[in-house]
Amino acid sequence: MGQWPRPWRILAYSLISLAVVCWAAAGISLGVGLGPPSRSGGFVASAALSAIGLLLVFAAVGARIFLARTHRIATAPANPERLAAIRRSVHWVWLSYVPMTAGIACLIFAVRQWPGHRGVFLGISGVMLGAVASAATLSPFMRVAAPGRRIAGMSFGTYTLVTIILGLMTAIVLAILAFTLPQP
Repeated sequence: MGQWPRPWRILAYSLISLAVVCWAAAGISLGVGLGPPSRSGGFVASAALSAIGLLLVFAAVGARIFLARTHRIATAPANPERLAAIRRSVHWVWLSYVPMTAGIACLIFAVRQWPGHRGVFLGISGVMLGAVASAATLSPFMRVAAPGRRIAGMSFGTYTLVTIILGLMTAIVLAILAFTLPQP
């Protein structure tokens, strides 16, 4: 976004920041919906806030498309081989939603199955495992889509590996805590 005109850059960063706030609020609403006693209003608010966050990200992407099509920002010519490779690997993006959905299902199951801290810790552990599996599934697409991309000074592959290790360690610690902490 560094090459965007300043007002458009401010707009895009604002849209993305609002999306992150909406998703954080959606997580809190999901917790309210799951928590004892479960409340259907929490689930509805979570779904609505998640959808609003997604629409805000789509708006930021739409601003980028608008700027590129009106020639207000310069775009590099597309390499046909790279575009074909991206098209071939895009199925990994859709496949990466399966483990994340399974992790959320694990959270719902665990909170309803085990009362107290045990259900919450096991549910969050399941979400962490789903997120780890989702990141691993998305990795082949990212290697093709952004081969030279560096995050926090590491290549994307190294960053994904570090994230997976940290996520697995967190899931294991939460599962251990679920069974070792005394239940109220």
